[in-house]
Amino acid sequence: MADPQNAKRSLGQDRELLVTILLCLGALLLLASWRLGLPAGGRDVLAAIGGLSVLLGLCYWPFAGTARFAIVLLLVLAVASIIGTVLEQIPTLRESQPWASEQEIMRHLNAKYGSMPVAIFLRLGFFDIYHCWWFIGLLWLISASLAISSARRAQRVWKQNRYPKVESSAEEVKRMQWSKGFSLPTTLDRASAQLTETLHGMSYQVRQATAFNPGSLVLLARRGLLGNWGSFISHISVLLIFAGAAYGNSRWGGALWDQLALLEGESQTVPGTNVTVTLCHAVVELDQHWQPYQWRSALSFSEPGRQPTQKTIWVNHPAHYGAIGFYQIDFQEPLLYLTVALSNGKSETKTLDLPLRDEQHGLARGTIIEPQGASVRLYLLDETPEFLGKGMKLFLGKLVRVLPSGKRIYYPARVTVYRLRERGTRATAQHHEAGFRKLGELTDDEPMKVDGVTLTMRAPVLSVLTVKRNLGLPLIYGGCILLVAGLFVTFYIWPRTIRVYIGQQGNAVQVIAGAITRGALSLEPELDRLARELRASEKTSQGETRNV
Repeated sequence: MADPQNAKRSLGQDRELLVTILLCLGALLLLASWRLGLPAGGRDVLAAIGGLSVLLGLCYWPFAGTARFAIVLLLVLAVASIIGTVLEQIPTLRESQPWASEQEIMRHLNAKYGSMPVAIFLRLGFFDIYHCWWFIGLLWLISASLAISSARRAQRVWKQNRYPKVESSAEEVKRMQWSKGFSLPTTLDRASAQLTETLHGMSYQVRQATAFNPGSLVLLARRGLLGNWGSFISHISVLLIFAGAAYGNSRWGGALWDQLALLEGESQTVPGTNVTVTLCHAVVELDQHWQPYQWRSALSFSEPGRQPTQKTIWVNHPAHYGAIGFYQIDFQEPLLYLTVALSNGKSETKTLDLPLRDEQHGLARGTIIEPQGASVRLYLLDETPEFLGKGMKLFLGKLVRVLPSGKRIYYPARVTVYRLRERGTRATAQHHEAGFRKLGELTDDEPMKVDGVTLTMRAPVLSVLTVKRNLGLPLIYGGCILLVAGLFVTFYIWPRTIRVYIGQQGNAVQVIAGAITRGALSLEPELDRLARELRASEKTSQGETRNV
C-alpha cells in the first residue's frame, strides 16, 4: 500500500516542476516577442502564448494570489512609479514642448542626466516608463494575481453562503459575540417552530439541524449574505482597473498617443487609423493685456463609409470621435504666406514676417518680389506700422482694434503693392516720389492679379492637438464603479448570523441563542426579541389550554 505522505510529496514536486516549466516558457516567449524582429502578427501570437503560460503557471503556484505576493508586486510598482516621477518622461516633454524635435529632446535629456545614464535609461524604458513593456507586464502580473485571489475568494464565499455549517454545540453558541439563555416549559418542536417563525419575520433565512447531543436541535439564521461578497467585489474592481491600465497602454490594446499640428484648412490622417481630421477654423481669444487666454479649434472628422462629423474643442474640453480623443494643447501665431502664381500654372510660396524687411535689397521696410518667368517686378510695402499708430495691435497676422466696449475687431494685415519700372530702381521710403505705380492693397481677404501674376496672402493659425486612444478606459471606469459598489456592500450591508441551541430538559426546554456580526451593530435587541416572543407565545398557548 502506497504511503500517503510520499504520494503527497510527489504530487507537490510534480506541481513545482510544472510551475517552473510554464513560467520559464512564458518568460522566454515574451522575451522573444520583444527582441526578435518578427512581424506584428507573429509578435502578438508569441506574446499571447507567453502570457497564457505565465498565467497558467501562476494558477498552479501556491504563492500566487496571496497577500505576500501582492505586496511584492505593489512594492515593485511603487519603485517604478517613483522612477517615472523623478525622471522626466518623453511624452510629457512632447506635450509641454510640441515644437521640439526628437534631437532637441535628446539634447535636453543628455544635458540634464548625462549621455551614459540616458543611454542606459532609454534601454530600460525609464523615460517612457508607463508605456514600456516591463511596466505593462507588471500590470498584467498584478492583474493575474488579483484574478487568482478573486477566484479563490469567490469559491470560499460561495461555499460559506451556500453550504454553511449548521451543527454546533451549546458551548459554541455561548462563545459567540452576543449570547442569551433561558428556559421555558414547552416542547422541543413547539419552541423550534415558534423561533423559526420569529426569525422569518425578522428577514432571516433559517436552517435546522440536529445538535451533537441527543434530544436537541440547532437553528442557523442568517441575513445580509450579500455583505460577504463586498471584499470579492472590491478585488474584482481593482482587477479591472489594473487590467484596463495594462490593456489600454499596450500595443495589443490599440494604444495611441500622438500629436498633430494643423494649419487652417489642412487635413491629416490620424496615425494607425483611417480617421482624417481637418482644421476648419481656429480662434484665439485675448485678454485685456493682449495675452491669449483661450483658443478653440473647429474640427471635422471623416473616414471611409461615414458622414463627416464636426466638433469644436478648446483647452480642457476635448472632443471624442469613436474611441479617439482630441485635446487642444497649443497654438502658434501664424506666419503670412504669400503665394505667387503664374499664368503657366507654376507657383511659389514664401513666408512674410511683419514688419517686412528685405536685407538683400537693403530695405528696412518692405520687400521686392521678382517672380521667375514673369516680366513684372513688384515692391511690397508693409503698411502695418502706420496702422499700429491708430490704436491697433498686430496679433496673429491681423490688426486688432479694441473698442471701448471691450469688443475686438480684426482687420486683415495690409501690404501695399507697387510696380517697379526698371530693374535698377531702388525702393525707398519715398517710393511715391520715385514714380512707382501703386497697384493696390493686398490683404488676406482676396487675391490680386498683376500682368498674369496672382498674389495671394493668407495667415492661417497653426493648432496643435494631442490625439489619444485608450481602449482600456471602459474597464477602468467600470472598475471604479465596482469599487464604490464593493465599499458600499462591505460597510453598509453587514452579514448577521444567529444560532439557537434548543435542548430538552424534562418538561422544559433550554434555549441558548448566540449572534455575531461585524462592525458596531449590536444584535442583542434581536436576541431579546426572540426571547420575548417565545415567552409570549408560550403564555398564549398555556392560556388556550386552560380555557379548553
